[in-house]
Amino acid sequence: MSSFSVDLVRRFNEPVGALYRAFDHLIGARPGMTLMVPIAAATGRFDGLVDQCPVPHLEAAAILEPEYADAEPLYLTLLMSKSFWRRIPEADRQQLMEMLISKEKICAYDAAWRYVWIQLCTGGKPCLLLIGETGVRLAYAP
Repeated sequence: MSSFSVDLVRRFNEPVGALYRAFDHLIGARPGMTLMVPIAAATGRFDGLVDQCPVPHLEAAAILEPEYADAEPLYLTLLMSKSFWRRIPEADRQQLMEMLISKEKICAYDAAWRYVWIQLCTGGKPCLLLIGETGVRLAYAP
């Protein structure tokens, strides 16, 4: 099983730089994105850990609900397809693409990624949820 750097979660929470823990996961939040890393998959210094969820509990529960085995495989050809990106606002595509492909970012920490579209709230737009083989989850809400 791959390990996931605690420091990456801390940096994800910039400018606050806090390290949040809830639902047996480290949680990073920034506008439009939530990162959830199982504590068992994380390595590094856990100093300054805050026992609190930085996103609404119902959203965190919705992100944790889908199973990895039930999600669709995320292939490079899919990432390059217009049908995949059409559902994501153009202004957000670059940031999401960098998080998916860059070796220094999130997807470098997991061997196989899958995706599913979920609803975070009633009447809200569909949210893209990426699930890594280790249980790491990255939710993108337009």
